[in-house]
Amino acid sequence: MVSIEGGRTLVVVAGRAGTGRRRLDLAGVALGGGGVVAGAMALFEGLWFGWTLGTWLGLVCAPVLLDGFWHYQRYRRDTGRETFLPHSLLQKGLH
Repeated sequence: MVSIEGGRTLVVVAGRAGTGRRRLDLAGVALGGGGVVAGAMALFEGLWFGWTLGTWLGLVCAPVLLDGFWHYQRYRRDTGRETFLPHSLLQKGLH
């Protein structure tokens, strides 16, 4: 429940941030959130209930969704659109 409430709060805050009207990047939210949820659910389900086909599929889908999120955010930044996360957070070599 904590992650769901935290996600709702993040979406509301992201939608209201700034002084002008901003559009929420729903595709970015879906890709990033889906990747995190797929990976977390697969790890928790695998540890508690065994490593079934569903858990392995979740582990395979998570990095694919997160990679799609990263590339989609770069595409939005390069075309001048608003991104869900600042690109500086997604760069390699974070310090």
